[in-house]
Amino acid sequence: LQYSHQSFPYICPETVIKLMRNEIQLHNFPNGVKVVFIDCRFAYEFNAGHINSAYNLLTFEDLISIFNSERDDDAILIFHCELTIDRSVKWAYIFRNYDRYCSGLHFPQLAYPNLYLLKGGFREFYNCATSSFENNCSSSQGSNFTSNSISSNNVFQSHIVQIESDLPISDVFVGKYLTKDEGFSVYGSDVVKESQSL
Repeated sequence: LQYSHQSFPYICPETVIKLMRNEIQLHNFPNGVKVVFIDCRFAYEFNAGHINSAYNLLTFEDLISIFNSERDDDAILIFHCELTIDRSVKWAYIFRNYDRYCSGLHFPQLAYPNLYLLKGGFREFYNCATSSFENNCSSSQGSNFTSNSISSNNVFQSHIVQIESDLPISDVFVGKYLTKDEGFSVYGSDVVKESQSL
């Protein structure tokens, strides 16, 4: 974890990858932890490429849906946008305020106490993960991503396991990284403007 952004700590891409690879023992989560990625980028950025099973948070209705569908004491929410500077930070604050308003819990209890910002955003995470695959980078346990550790419900166990090393990057990402500015040339200004208007 890195320095805080006021209320929310940052989590490094390398730490997220270790969580996904089951290389970190989380003593607070003996039964495993559910990692939920919340992508706050515009729809055209998300459609071009995103973390597998991530939510695309664009509207308040999306926020309510995520809040109601992922309520879990063992859930870790990781908010990000392209660089995790503006959009994801704003949505994280809105989500936290909604949690305080709706959870019905006494202060300072929360339905989602484990909320983080992805340091460097999708760009840094994408670069980190893809370079890890290209270099066939392995941990001291020699582990890598598997379909079991990256599943549709993103349930990651908290114990270290030995897993396969030659799985494709497509198990981590859907599509590829597209910058916000590249959207104009790829999708056209009308699509970009419509997406940004949300």
